[in-house]
Amino acid sequence: MPLSLAKALAAGLAFAALASPVAGQGRMDHLAQLFGALPGQVFQPALTTDARGYSVSFADPATASVALPDPTADDWPWPRLVLSSPYGYAAGADWLPRLGYARADLLALATADAGDRSIALHLLATDKTAAIGPALLASGYAAAPEGYWTRGADDSISLAARDPQDPFGRGIGKASRIAVAGDLVLQSSGTDTLLRMRAGTDTGHPYLAALLAAMDTAAPADLAVLNAMTLPDARLLSAGPAARPVPWRLGVLADLAAGDRTATVLALAFDSRGAADQAALWLADGWATTPQADALGALLTGADPTAAPTLRTAFAQEPQVAVTGAAPAILTLVLTGTADEDGRNAEYRALTGLMMTARLSLFGTAP
Repeated sequence: MPLSLAKALAAGLAFAALASPVAGQGRMDHLAQLFGALPGQVFQPALTTDARGYSVSFADPATASVALPDPTADDWPWPRLVLSSPYGYAAGADWLPRLGYARADLLALATADAGDRSIALHLLATDKTAAIGPALLASGYAAAPEGYWTRGADDSISLAARDPQDPFGRGIGKASRIAVAGDLVLQSSGTDTLLRMRAGTDTGHPYLAALLAAMDTAAPADLAVLNAMTLPDARLLSAGPAARPVPWRLGVLADLAAGDRTATVLALAFDSRGAADQAALWLADGWATTPQADALGALLTGADPTAAPTLRTAFAQEPQVAVTGAAPAILTLVLTGTADEDGRNAEYRALTGLMMTARLSLFGTAP
């Protein structure tokens, strides 16, 4: 359902999307493969409240092109997917001479960024990887003896080397290391991170499989996963005191759709069933009673932060909340709606906006 508040909160978010479905895939398969290949450190909480930790996102262009076909829209389905860094993914980006594959060959992608370190994973059709090495060498990479390609010193930037058509340069000429593992292109600005991903050591999160299975069960069965992101450290979800502590270990927010129907699924993984059940009670009560205070705005304007709307008021619906499993136990929260006039998931955009502006106090803990 269209939400004016949701649109306002989500203003300024960047969107993009891609192409080409894979028959026989479960709707969580791409997400599981890519998040499972990321270094485990990207799923860990920030060490301090001043260090935000990794921002992790996922987009599935192959699925979007099937779930939301729109041949009349410019560059569709790119405008429907959410990218943490849009550089190099824009319409007209000519990847083939740079990377050895085209943007249209991309099935799904994941990115993770924290400070100087950046990571990207590109899932390709399996017959699209043979030309990668020669293209990288021709575009300025060097071949490392260990069997990967490298450009620049670890985590360095080169403004002189900026290339708006390079998806790995992040718009600032970022250093890059690239390896190929089957149909997966692994990329990082740091050598140690790339080698860990290639070796498959300390990747993913021990609760990831259970969390994604619970999301799959909770979401409407006929909707497809288009976008997902991890929740930041719980201490970063609220700029002021949180209403109650929610001590989850891993959080994922997903955007699902088919046609003009949408669903937003939030899943939180806990060490025990008792902790998840308690959190479900907190959320059910807080959804209706806890103002999502803009603490920074209140400080600057003198406004009363308790006058902010509750999530029930903002979303005009009650969420479907469930808890499954024991150790880990997974809490899922589902919101459903209809695509807004831009064809996007208003609830997903709103929750993302609340997170980015530290106003999702119901799910956070006090800094």
